[in-house]
Amino acid sequence: MRKRKTSLPVLVLLLLLSAFTAWGAEGGSEDRRVWDMAGVLDEAEEARLEERIARSREELQLDMAVVTADDTEGRSGQDFADRFYEDAGLGWKDSSDGILFLLDMEHREMVLSTSGRAMRIFTDARLDAMLDRMYEGAAAGDYAASAEAFLDGAEDYARQGIPAGQYNYEEETGAISRYRSLRWYEVLLALAAAAFAAGTSCMSVRRQYAMEPDQRQVNALNLSYQASCGFAYDTRQDRLLNKSVASVILPRSRPSGSGPRRSGGASSRRSTVHRSSGGRRHGGRSRRF
Repeated sequence: MRKRKTSLPVLVLLLLLSAFTAWGAEGGSEDRRVWDMAGVLDEAEEARLEERIARSREELQLDMAVVTADDTEGRSGQDFADRFYEDAGLGWKDSSDGILFLLDMEHREMVLSTSGRAMRIFTDARLDAMLDRMYEGAAAGDYAASAEAFLDGAEDYARQGIPAGQYNYEEETGAISRYRSLRWYEVLLALAAAAFAAGTSCMSVRRQYAMEPDQRQVNALNLSYQASCGFAYDTRQDRLLNKSVASVILPRSRPSGSGPRRSGGASSRRSTVHRSSGGRRHGGRSRRF
């Protein structure tokens, strides 16, 4: 009985094919941004969302994802969304910048989770406005339309960038972290002020070394030689006639953003942030449908 021999070039070709197949499968998994675990989207809707998210991520340099689930494993929708974002390794390139939309079918709740730079872009008011746009589709059972509305809002606000005066409010501690950026006119004003200060200092030094006469110095020198200079002292006594003290109780002001989270009336500049059960910071809002 004759044994078949496999030539070396054939073995190398098979190994290369296996490596490319594994790389392709892994790359497809990394590029995935729609997880329909609740089975509420058809293949065409899922493909359309994937294609749109891929374009938006490249244009805006911000990660986006859509997730549906019918079981949150005993956790709140917000924590499930936060942990899914972390466990899936989402974020733009090496950063954690991004936003995720969770359609929680178990609790019939729409949940938004933000991370990194997205926490500052998507303030509480902007997230509430996005939920307003997403509600109609979710309530009507058109979950693809709700996801499209999510992407509409995410793209619009990402293009607008971080609003002026934005600040993060730590839900657990009450700490506030303000976003500071310089506008072009502020940079020009600072440069003009620096140039003026430098020019004034240079002119002062130049005048001193040039020994240019200063009228104030001349007057002071003349006065020092006047023999008629003298000083007279007078004694006066002040008497306290009356004293009154007024006491006013000042109410303690509550820190901005304190109190329960609500869908309406959120500050247009505040982003309420919290820590997930995994220990990372996230922003987010939610609404039942």
